[in-house]
Amino acid sequence: MHHHHHHHHHENPVAEQALNEEKSASHKLLDLGAKLLQDRSPIKSIHQHLVGVHFYNGEPTRQVIAHHFCAHLNDDFHQCVIYDSDKPDAKLIGIEYVISAKLFHSLPEEEKKYWHSHYFEVKGAVLRAPGLPQLAETPVMTHLANTYGKTFHTWDTSKDSLPYGPPSLMMSFTADNQIQKPLLDQLYESSSTTYSDTRSVREKIEAPPKSPDADQWETGKVYQLQLQRLEGELRGFHHHLNENPADPREPVVGDHLRGTEEKVVSSSDALDRRLVKPAEGVHVHHPQIDDQFTKATSISSPHPHSSEKL
Repeated sequence: MHHHHHHHHHENPVAEQALNEEKSASHKLLDLGAKLLQDRSPIKSIHQHLVGVHFYNGEPTRQVIAHHFCAHLNDDFHQCVIYDSDKPDAKLIGIEYVISAKLFHSLPEEEKKYWHSHYFEVKGAVLRAPGLPQLAETPVMTHLANTYGKTFHTWDTSKDSLPYGPPSLMMSFTADNQIQKPLLDQLYESSSTTYSDTRSVREKIEAPPKSPDADQWETGKVYQLQLQRLEGELRGFHHHLNENPADPREPVVGDHLRGTEEKVVSSSDALDRRLVKPAEGVHVHHPQIDDQFTKATSISSPHPHSSEKL
C-alpha cells in the first residue's frame, strides 16, 4: 500500500521542557485533596487492561502500542481509554469503543467505515491482557474475537511533545506480516508466555468470521479526519435562538448575518452535511503554501494503488 506520509514532527522546546518538569508542591496538595474528597465512579468501573497495536489509517507502517483500560457497560458495549504505556505517568493518547457483532450489523453503512474487526487481533495473538493467566485470558479473548472497534488517537507521543492536529482514525491488523517486528517484541516483552505459545492457544479459539464491512482499508477505501472550516452562516448563536427577529435575547453579533438563514435548510443539517462525511480527495502539497497550513489540512486519502495488499 503506497501512501504519502503527511505527518510532520513538531519541534517545540517549550513543551518538551514543560512536560518533563515535576509537579509543584502546591499542585500535589490540590491533587491529594481531590483524591480524598472526590468520587471517581466512571474511572473506578475501569477493570480491564488490554494491550495491542494500532496503525494510522492510510499509513499502515505507522504503528503504535496502545494500552487500553476498559469498562464494560454490558456484554455488547465496552469503552476504553488508551495510553502510551501502563506507567503512572502514561500519556492519554486515544479512545476506543468496542461493540458486539450484533451492534455492528445494526450500524448504517456510512458508519461502518470507521470500524475495525478484532478477529485477527485475537487469533493472531497481537492483543494481550497483561497479567492474566492463560486460563483467565482465553474467555476474555473469545468474547473479543467477535467484536468491532472504533478508535481515535489524539496524540502521537513518539513524535510530538504535545497533542497536535485533529484526531486520527486508527485501524488494526487483519493478517500475518502486518505488525512490525519491534512492536511485536514490545508487546511480549513483559509477558510470561511467548508469542508462539500464545498464538497456538489463540488459534483454537472459535469465532464467527468477521464482517466484510469492517476494515474497509483492505479494499482500498481509506478514510481519515480533516479539520474543515465551516461557512459563514454558522457563525454566532443567532440561529439557535428564538426565530422572532424582535427577540431581545438575540445577540447583536447576529445582525450582520440576518437574512442569511434561508441559505441552509437548517443549521444542524448543514453541520451534518459538513461533519459526518469522512474527508475524501487527494491532498496536494504546494510548496508555496505555508507549512503550518499543510499540517492543519494534510490527509491520507484513497490512492490509486491502495487496493494492493500490504
